[in-house]
Amino acid sequence: CKQRPNLVGDRCESGMDRRYTYNQYTRKCEFFVAVGCGIPSENNFGSRRECFETCNNTSPCLKREMGSAIGLYSAFTYDRNSDICKKVRYTFGNDFWPKYNKFKTDVQCQQECTPQYYSHSG
Repeated sequence: CKQRPNLVGDRCESGMDRRYTYNQYTRKCEFFVAVGCGIPSENNFGSRRECFETCNNTSPCLKREMGSAIGLYSAFTYDRNSDICKKVRYTFGNDFWPKYNKFKTDVQCQQECTPQYYSHSG
């Protein structure tokens, strides 16, 4: 989890290979599209969930938050199975990030749980 990603995929015959790498500085699992074909490094995962479970298994992004059909408050939660942020309703309007997988905005949810990888090498 501390290695730099090698940005390769393991599905050489298909077009786009979606991969994920752990950023030890932000403690987030970041999405990237593989730029080549080869053997992925240890910091190169096939799903964001696998990345979190391996490198940051206490991340609030892994917590399952259940909404309520009759809730008074709207919020967003990261769905670890579909890798997207979803709008949900809650009965109570408290208990937000960083302790919980519940966000006031979709943008905040995406920034914390579904970021993209950007090379910092200049």
